[in-house]
Amino acid sequence: MAQQADWLKRVEHCVKQHANGGFLVLFPDYRPDLCMAMSNGLGLDFYDYRKEEMLKQGLAAGSIPLDAVTKSLHRRAQHSGMVAQNVEAALATWPAADRARWFNSFLTRAWPGTVIVPCALFQSDAPQGHPNICDLQNVEMPGLSYLMRLAT
Repeated sequence: MAQQADWLKRVEHCVKQHANGGFLVLFPDYRPDLCMAMSNGLGLDFYDYRKEEMLKQGLAAGSIPLDAVTKSLHRRAQHSGMVAQNVEAALATWPAADRARWFNSFLTRAWPGTVIVPCALFQSDAPQGHPNICDLQNVEMPGLSYLMRLAT
């Protein structure tokens, strides 16, 4: 069996310390490949919010209320823990102050399971020093394959 990558060990350690709850994983770059690896490595479902929720909304996706994002995540978390990729696509339509409030609410809310939201764009809006934040911004990450570089 392959050895678990250092970055993933850090995420696992953060999640295990606090069991169920909302977690932010701050990535240095947009890395959907690592989000999928994280869900597989931690035994969590992979949920692409943009694909499964925003795409259905079409042009109205840019006006999804932040409480609707939370409700979608909560509904899905009742079935199993997950890595919720591309939540930032919904957050991008809101000002920084609203994103900061959403991050704080997400991290302090009671969740029925583990919900991990990867963050590669709005790290500065996340609360500083929260125990449910795993900051990987200064951690050496695996390189991108040629195909992944073309895809991102």
